[in-house]
Amino acid sequence: MKRFECAYFIVKHGWASRILHYAREHDIFGGTIFYGTGTVKSSVLHMLSLDKTEKEIVIMAAEKTYTRYIMEMLSEELKMKKDHHGIAFGIPVAGFIGGVHREKEDGEEEDENMYNAVIVVLEKGKAEDALEAAQSAGADGGVIINARGAGRHETNKFMFMDIEPEKEILLMITPREKTDDISKAIDAKMNISKPGHGIMMIQEVSKIYGVSIYNITTG
Repeated sequence: MKRFECAYFIVKHGWASRILHYAREHDIFGGTIFYGTGTVKSSVLHMLSLDKTEKEIVIMAAEKTYTRYIMEMLSEELKMKKDHHGIAFGIPVAGFIGGVHREKEDGEEEDENMYNAVIVVLEKGKAEDALEAAQSAGADGGVIINARGAGRHETNKFMFMDIEPEKEILLMITPREKTDDISKAIDAKMNISKPGHGIMMIQEVSKIYGVSIYNITTG
């Protein structure tokens, strides 16, 4: 049975097109680009108003060995082991339709999950409060992505047109042992458990490349 992943690349502004171009050169097609703001936990940078940087997020979905191939290749090409050169990670998915796949390799070992992706969807303007709560529980930083709600009960009327409220998505990669404390801190401050106060999802990260923007060490 094939296993699938979503490969995420979080890089500095202007690098997303390089990732897609490099992928196409290696017969890897398809991908989605999002734009967000990265945060750095540093009092000095905060004083200089340099603690927020523009980020681009690229998502590609394919069979697991295929995403590992592209993540490893791009990790080397973009020198992600260096500070501030970005991060790449994979998240398992139950199924995938479309795209290009590689066949499962024989003898493939299971991954040891050491990190989780914490994804919080909130009303616009509240992601920074959630990040502050997460940092109080040990998170180093994250990426805030602008988005729009599209739920059945989330639209308002203006001049007979549906207006979808703007949303923010907070995306963080956290060590597994800290995830529970971080998610509880976010819930306590943002009341996520109450209806209409947002959504928080926690997913296992099966593979990670690069360390700089989250100050995470992968050993």
